[in-house]
Amino acid sequence: MKTSMIILSAFSMVACGGGQKSSVMTPEDRLNAQLAMAEEQKGEDADNTGRFSQAETVDEEESKFDDESANHEMRRAALNATDCPNTFEKSQLGEYTPGKTSVALTFENNGGVKDVNVNSPYDGTPVGDCIIRAMGTVHVEPFKGPEVQKTWDLELGPAKPPETKKRD
Repeated sequence: MKTSMIILSAFSMVACGGGQKSSVMTPEDRLNAQLAMAEEQKGEDADNTGRFSQAETVDEEESKFDDESANHEMRRAALNATDCPNTFEKSQLGEYTPGKTSVALTFENNGGVKDVNVNSPYDGTPVGDCIIRAMGTVHVEPFKGPEVQKTWDLELGPAKPPETKKRD
């Protein structure tokens, strides 16, 4: 019983602030303490000025179209697209000639490609259709806002149809 009384009185001292020094502040001391706290707050406010007005929230940042990611994914798809001339038999290539073209992609808010267009001279050819399929696989993180259009330049080399490819 004696032990429980000692424990109980120790708890009540801590709960009531028995271990802290207490002093009564005069009105002037209280005013000076409040003024010091106000000065400290003013310094913190000055440090934070503009910090939040220019920054974006995490949701805003995450909802923006990610150009870096899109470029990475388009680069990956372009590797497949530049191999398109090599995926057809010689008879299917028609009048294919090596050259440069650009591909226009339109990204939807869900991150998928809505539309892909390839420029001349490959537009409407089997190689152009292959490029559209390859670049159409690009997918980025979903974003908010209007659809985004991006263009990617491709350089297609000489065709090496399967019948003339070297086998490993």
